[in-house]
Amino acid sequence: MKLNQMPMPLPSEETRRELVEQMNMVRAYTYLIWSEDKKEVGTSVMLRAGNHLFAITAKHCVSQGKGWNLHSNDRQVPRLQTLRIVTRDPFDLAILELEDRRDVLACNIEQICIDIPNAPTKDSNPAEVPIFWVVGYPARLAKLIGNEALSVQRIPFATNIVTVGSDEFSLYYHEEAYDLGKANPRETSSMPETPHGFSGAGVWGFDQPEGSTLLNPLKHVRLYGIQFAWLDQSRLLKCVPSRIIVELLSESYSDLKDRLNSLFPTLQQEPV
Repeated sequence: MKLNQMPMPLPSEETRRELVEQMNMVRAYTYLIWSEDKKEVGTSVMLRAGNHLFAITAKHCVSQGKGWNLHSNDRQVPRLQTLRIVTRDPFDLAILELEDRRDVLACNIEQICIDIPNAPTKDSNPAEVPIFWVVGYPARLAKLIGNEALSVQRIPFATNIVTVGSDEFSLYYHEEAYDLGKANPRETSSMPETPHGFSGAGVWGFDQPEGSTLLNPLKHVRLYGIQFAWLDQSRLLKCVPSRIIVELLSESYSDLKDRLNSLFPTLQQEPV
């Protein structure tokens, strides 16, 4: 069995409780994108930087010539005006600047991590391989109720990095995953046959607080990238690293540039 196909090691009960709290934060940051023709769904991550509110997603989710709506917790939020859309070829990534609404939950720019861990090798200890979490809205579990209402299910799954490049990294899409919400998390749930609908989903890493340190989202809940494509033969999920998000924000918003350079001092260095 290849390393990237091995089951994720089961965390301790204490760690699972901490993961549930972190996962609830990520769920709050994760919004559904629903095309106005009611035929397509995708995922986005809400991000706040300075006085700006952004929805980060895959470019193909909002560039099909169709209108779209944002939903949270299976309901449509009051329509947010889109002020600007920032993209950069050839990346399948879109940054939507929205009207700033303080009642919209969003992750903070400080939660972005631009340092992707190295991919594991055949000699890596599976128990020490970093676990990443993807949260999104699978299209296979979405259905219309009548002509207007949409029933969706937002689900998380754990995975690991398979390949890492300067402009892209990939994850493995397991056929089964542990469900943090179950009373018995030793049970696994079958994943949807394909991850369609997860396009635009965030790739998250959870760091555990040490000792008596309190959980701090700015330090312990980190966004590593955005998933945008699926290779069915290899079961690989392709992702844009968060470094590209930061670069686009720095290039496009002069009022954020100094703050971003302070938070990410390696930003001006060429990626390895």
